[in-house]
Amino acid sequence: MAFTNTIGLNTYDGQATTGTGFIQPTAFKFQLDQISGVVYNCQTANIPAINYGFATVVTPNLDYAIPGDKANFGELQITFLISEDFSNYKSLYDLIRNQSKFYSSEEYYAFTRANEKAKYLQGVGGMPDGETGSNIQSLLTDATLSILGSNNMVRAQIFFRDCFPTGLEGLVFDTTNTTLDYLVGTASFKFKYYDIEII
Repeated sequence: MAFTNTIGLNTYDGQATTGTGFIQPTAFKFQLDQISGVVYNCQTANIPAINYGFATVVTPNLDYAIPGDKANFGELQITFLISEDFSNYKSLYDLIRNQSKFYSSEEYYAFTRANEKAKYLQGVGGMPDGETGSNIQSLLTDATLSILGSNNMVRAQIFFRDCFPTGLEGLVFDTTNTTLDYLVGTASFKFKYYDIEII
């Protein structure tokens, strides 16, 4: 059996496969479920690496590898243009602030109770009274990276499950800059796993 690749056409034993286009690295959208109504005009986003472990079987004549039992994922990172009203940067800052409870425990528990109730109303878990404020699930959100095709229609979506921000880089204002470069934010996320859905 042979797999060949020609420009715009893949064949396997003479049978053409579906899909003759190619992914454009500039056509994508990013959305966090927990932050509704906030637009992230991303400049870059990545699909993190997935690594699968293995074990080594030792024999007198040959050591060989067999599949392991754990997969691990890299880090999700995005860079985005910061909106003039600062809303997209502030929304991520507030998310980290509320999750880390560095401001106050009362603010943290109010945040987790609100998230529990919101998830319950959306039918995705949570509790009606929001009283399970210490539940780790209330700190997690799903994120979606939508890949657009040549006609700007969504062709694939990557759903990052149980996602949370781990960092938001600082910003530098500089009056000596002679060119108009808009401020760019950089955020990093950890997640449980991701699913890929072809539209």
